[in-house]
Amino acid sequence: MSIILELRGHYKHAGITLVHDNSEDVVVGNVFGIVKNLRRELVLWPWLSLVTGMPLNNQEPSSFRFWDSQSMPIGREEGSTKVDVVVVGSTALVFIEAKLGADASVSTTHDRERDQLTRNLDVGSRLAAELNKDFYVVYLTTDDAEPKELVATLRARGPDSSRDNGHDLGAHLHWASWASIGDLLAELYISKQLDRTEASFSLDVLAYLVKKGLWTNRLPDQETFHSDKLLAPLMTSNSAVYTKYKRRRTADRTWRRTQWTESDLRDFMGSLNLERERALLKVIASHDGGVQQRAILEELPFINGWKGLRRIKSDINARCRGRGRAPILGIGHGPAGDRKVHEFNGDLGDLRDVAIEIARAFEIRSHLL
Repeated sequence: MSIILELRGHYKHAGITLVHDNSEDVVVGNVFGIVKNLRRELVLWPWLSLVTGMPLNNQEPSSFRFWDSQSMPIGREEGSTKVDVVVVGSTALVFIEAKLGADASVSTTHDRERDQLTRNLDVGSRLAAELNKDFYVVYLTTDDAEPKELVATLRARGPDSSRDNGHDLGAHLHWASWASIGDLLAELYISKQLDRTEASFSLDVLAYLVKKGLWTNRLPDQETFHSDKLLAPLMTSNSAVYTKYKRRRTADRTWRRTQWTESDLRDFMGSLNLERERALLKVIASHDGGVQQRAILEELPFINGWKGLRRIKSDINARCRGRGRAPILGIGHGPAGDRKVHEFNGDLGDLRDVAIEIARAFEIRSHLL
């Protein structure tokens, strides 16, 4: 698990990348690597029961497997598939497919008509039948509500003998947000249901979810959030604790003036795997590095207004801060509203053209454009 490295923004050492700050696998390992070691009657089974509606059996034993390779059933011309998290209980089999920004793949290598979720549903339902277990797929995303375009459509499709051997695969599909994990851990922490060790690990996960933009903190402020740098994402600025500490803490803004090297910039932009962020950078780059807000919102309707645009820009620049380097996007200039110009940071100097060149080459799926 790289959670400590990420909470301290320690992504590289001596020019060697220690962890990519935007990797789905890294987030899965950090979050579920801790969740699996908390009491499952408090965390795992209540969470799964909440998101799937499965009967709650707090005492059910279970095993965790990460990126477990599952063979395709006979009759499918596909290779094996890897599931992010597999939970095997005495009566239930659960596949967790986690995403940060990009949607699940809309096709598989061998069959353009079979999307990634259908594939997992097909594999898992057959395996569960062999094991005589109830089967559930949890599609875990950053969305605030169920992504209807993919999940609801698949769930409503019903059995199709021509594709799924007559199985109603969509009946096994459930959606959850990353924030739902944070909500449960926060509730357990606030109600003091966790022991001391569990509480410490839960705070690490909650701070991590906040830092990654996956959960909004609702914990009451505590002194330890200000004194322990790992928990800094949990600080709030409207409490007596903050008032006590704010005179001692001077915001470090030196990162905004720390220049990139070309190799570091290329490595950083290559690590950006959230399609929504790449789509924004590509659109700005396609307009020679600067474009009015109106054009961005017209070309990228998924952004859903200026608040969504501000959030994506902030997330990109926060990743720059995690690398200790200047933001690649400027704060914007010109009139407020739709005529405001958003652009690559002029302070990048000659590397501004490099950033534009890289962003122009990003491949973005058509449904985002």
